[in-house]
Amino acid sequence: MNFRFSLSTVQKIHENQREQHQMNFADALKKMEIIIQQIQSLDTQLKNLRLEKEAFLRMSGTLSFTTFLAYEQREKWLLEELNRQRARCQEIQNETEKCRSAVMDADIQVKMLEKLEEKQRMEYIQDEKKSLYAA
Repeated sequence: MNFRFSLSTVQKIHENQREQHQMNFADALKKMEIIIQQIQSLDTQLKNLRLEKEAFLRMSGTLSFTTFLAYEQREKWLLEELNRQRARCQEIQNETEKCRSAVMDADIQVKMLEKLEEKQRMEYIQDEKKSLYAA
């Protein structure tokens, strides 16, 4: 007679859940990477816009009202978008932390079932040995 772990179905479910949590975590990390790149890009655009405005002022000495307004509108839009992306980054950071926690919890459950399986397997082997020696 072969050993069969009584909770193998439950163990498989927990392993599948862990894999799903790991995939969710990887997706959240990917989202985080993308949002950080977007923030860096916006930050660079904002710095370049300010440098361009300063260079234009140095070269011409003045800005027309239309040019000034265009710079101000672009800067305002970039700042608003930067703030939106930073808020989104915080949301993704929270999501990432929840995913990390879910992976850790699922991993604990799987390891606990693995230890229980190993314990039951060892007990089974010992019982088999006893029954062989008794016969």
